[in-house]
Order: sequence, then structure tokens, then C-alpha cells
Amino acid sequence: MNRFAGRGFISSPGLRRRVIEAKYGVIPGSVKDKRVILVDDSIVRGSTASRLTRLLRAAGAREVHLRSAAPPVAYPCFLGVDIPTRRELVAHGRSPGEVAGIVDADTVLYATVEDLVEAVGLPGLCLSCFTGTYWLPYSIEFLEERFSQGRR
Repeated sequence: MNRFAGRGFISSPGLRRRVIEAKYGVIPGSVKDKRVILVDDSIVRGSTASRLTRLLRAAGAREVHLRSAAPPVAYPCFLGVDIPTRRELVAHGRSPGEVAGIVDADTVLYATVEDLVEAVGLPGLCLSCFTGTYWLPYSIEFLEERFSQGRR
């Protein structure tokens, strides 16, 4: 990983792609003909996971299994992370098997919401991006419309 490449997650789509290309690399001898388990903190758009699975396969990995320390991010975060619509999220409306197909992994496995709550142990933890239940008194359609204005 190139730590000087910067953060891609909070960037525009074009910059995000360039950061991903510059940030990660694979030492072919370390993965050739091996089963690789790639662990990430979360799978949001799928762009990083897809790039990493392609890099691992190109370096000769026999299998690539993706594991997420977070539950599927299937709903927008309106109050912190710049993800204003469901259509940007690879897990929205898709099974782990469908996500695996999109990111070219053999399998995808997520932590559960219950696992996350137990691990973090904080009362009042916001889980809206995992559950689709918001504490705001508005519909998700209204919130997506308001928060995505001017983006496309």
C-alpha cells in the first residue's frame, strides 16, 4: 500500500479511481497459486474491493475471498459520510453472492449488525447505513433527493 496516495473514499469518483490505482500493489510471489482472504473495514461502493481482487488475480491468486468487518452498507449515510443515494452502494438490494460477482471475489462475507453492536459496545450507535432505519422524521426518498442535489 502506498500511504502517500491519499484517501480515496471521500473523493470524487474520478479521483477515487486514481487513488485506488496508485495506492495498492501486490507482490506476485506472495499470492501466486494461493487462496487469499482479503479483509477490509467495509465494502461501500465496491470500487476498492474490485480493484484489489483484480490485482490479486492478476498476480496469480487461485481464489480471492472478501471479508468485511462491517455489515453490508446498503443505505445512504446522510449525516457524516458523503453517500447520498442507495444506487451508489454495491450491497443495496444485493446478496453477498451478487456482490462477489460484481467485485470478482469467490465469496463475500459480512459481519452482522449484532456483531458490530457487540464489538463496539456503545449505546445509541447509529446503524442507519446498515439497517435503513433513520432517526430523522423523513422518508429515505426525501432525504436522497435533498442530499444528492447538485451531484449529478
